Amino acid sequence: MDESLELPQTLDSRLKTIRECSLETLESILSNLSLTNRLPAAYLSQLDEVDQTICFRATLLCYFVTQGTQVPCEMQLKAIVADKKGEDSLIVAGTGSGKTLPVALNILQRSVQSACSNHHLSAQTTSS
Repeated sequence: MDESLELPQTLDSRLKTIRECSLETLESILSNLSLTNRLPAAYLSQLDEVDQTICFRATLLCYFVTQGTQVPCEMQLKAIVADKKGEDSLIVAGTGSGKTLPVALNILQRSVQSACSNHHLSAQTTSS
């Protein structure tokens, strides 16, 4: 992996890094981890940069939290994007198809963002 793309070792640090990365950096990380071939390319190519960034962050979050065993499928990415945009979505699928993953990833992303925001506010308050 390129020096500039070296990921931190702890999960908390990795999540913070993923949250702050640009689309270009996220694409490089996905490529270096050989994850691009595991993603729904046709779906992702139709998205604008904001939605691609949402999908790539969710993919890396899933990958790291599952210790490299899972990445979201198209149905899961669609649900994640809809949730991020505040849109309603309905997923009808069988048991074990992965309906819960988008919900769990969005909760985890929110908690990481909240923790980072609280840490940032705490640091500002202490330095004032």
